[in-house]
Amino acid sequence: MKSQIIASLVALVSTAAAHGGVCHYTVDGAEYNGTLWHLWDLENNPISDPPQVPSIQRRWDFNPVFDVTSGNMTCNWDGTATASSLHAPILAGNNITAHWDNFMPDVFPNVWPHSIGPILAYMAACPGDSCEGFDGSGDVWFKIGQLGLSPEAEDLRGPWQQGGLLQPGAVSAPGYTVAIPKNLKPGKYLIRHEVIMLASRPPQFYIECAQLSITGNGTATPSSDYLASFPGTYKDEDPGLAMSQWWSTCVRLPATNNPVTNVLSNDIRCNGRSGVSGKCSVVAGQTVTVEMHQQNGDRSCGTEAIGGAHWGPVNVYMSKVADASTADGSTGWFKVHEDTWAKNPAGSSADDDWWGTRDLNNCCGRMNVKIPSDIAAGDYLLRAEVIALHVAGSSGGAQLYMSCYQLVVSGGGSASPATVNFPGAYAASDPGILINIHAAISSYVNPGPAVYAGGSSKVAGSACSAGAEAGTTTGPAVTQTATGTPGGGDGSCSVAQYQQCGGQDYTGHDKSRELMLIMEGLLELQRVK
Repeated sequence: MKSQIIASLVALVSTAAAHGGVCHYTVDGAEYNGTLWHLWDLENNPISDPPQVPSIQRRWDFNPVFDVTSGNMTCNWDGTATASSLHAPILAGNNITAHWDNFMPDVFPNVWPHSIGPILAYMAACPGDSCEGFDGSGDVWFKIGQLGLSPEAEDLRGPWQQGGLLQPGAVSAPGYTVAIPKNLKPGKYLIRHEVIMLASRPPQFYIECAQLSITGNGTATPSSDYLASFPGTYKDEDPGLAMSQWWSTCVRLPATNNPVTNVLSNDIRCNGRSGVSGKCSVVAGQTVTVEMHQQNGDRSCGTEAIGGAHWGPVNVYMSKVADASTADGSTGWFKVHEDTWAKNPAGSSADDDWWGTRDLNNCCGRMNVKIPSDIAAGDYLLRAEVIALHVAGSSGGAQLYMSCYQLVVSGGGSASPATVNFPGAYAASDPGILINIHAAISSYVNPGPAVYAGGSSKVAGSACSAGAEAGTTTGPAVTQTATGTPGGGDGSCSVAQYQQCGGQDYTGHDKSRELMLIMEGLLELQRVK
């Protein structure tokens, strides 16, 4: 039987785990804590009077910015100085290090959950003797540092330097260090650190600003050729930002890292995502290998596919539609695959039992799914779903993560399987959705209908199936094609780095490492005997 790999890029982490930012700085050897405003979730849960802690950092919200035209692109959701703001002194030519710390270490031990995308540093001169009243608007920002792919990266899947600098290994994560341009004119400046998580569409921008007092004997100021505005510099269609399209051609990528918890919401169909232009061709009777990972773009077999003890079943549904690129998921669905639960005799609770998500971890995020051989040819949506049960002991606690794929099925017969609707197939009180897995259980009832007779099932805890599911590599090679011209107006190099003042790590465009690359063929058919 031939097999096709479809890479699913579902982010299976909770909201707080996936968000964050710079929580402290090392400036010219001195340590400075960031502001506590990020703990208040300014976007969704603003309060009138957070604690006024003196800080060099502007106020910020731990949620990412998605809209490149938003004023939040300047210095995050609020971005104004606190009442007791400080300016950290630093000699031009010396280093500042930003540390992306986790402010909930008891809940989420991973310091920084993302690893796909660049880190950038910009500065802007403040008028007068203080930055407190300066909002950073206009063509005032100049780039002083940028890091992208690691030297050993073979393609845009990485690794990226972001992961090595911001995620902890055997020792604490070192953070991102950049030198202040050595000939820069003394004065008060804002420094703007930006991490771009490129593996979602739209990308996620994590931005924080801090206030510096530059000393030294420099006289240089950047010319207009090096100045940019935020918002204004980036465009949604920039090749260096539209990178998620390179991971897949037929998947509706989730917009955020949030799970669906309301089983009566229309979002339960396809994670609230509308259609994309591409479709993947399959043959009825063929086995398709769906690949799911907790972070968009991270297909490494060395990382747990579904981390954080998100134990639960894995289900796959299909829906016959007129046009997979425009279908909204309101038509009926039939289940074609499930990998649910099996008792582990050595375990003391259901946390220790075998689950579909545990099988995904053991099989590099992959599961073989048979396309029924008797279904009619035509367009289909394929819906791959994980139900995470780690907080499902109360109603609304189950976390559902799904991605929909747009398929064109050829061959087949004329069968029309019985269907269910989403929403409607699940209830919040279903025993497979409202369940405490931190205690021992003797059985588990997978929600939804039975698997259609022409589909497939896997017994939780069994070995990885033959073919692509049992593979230990991260997929086929990827073709890269450079686009654009040095210093052009697109992609990550839309702003030249302020090199003549000592901008760090910049020697001009590197065609083999630049973000302005187009990847083709990641989802070409990978067939195995």
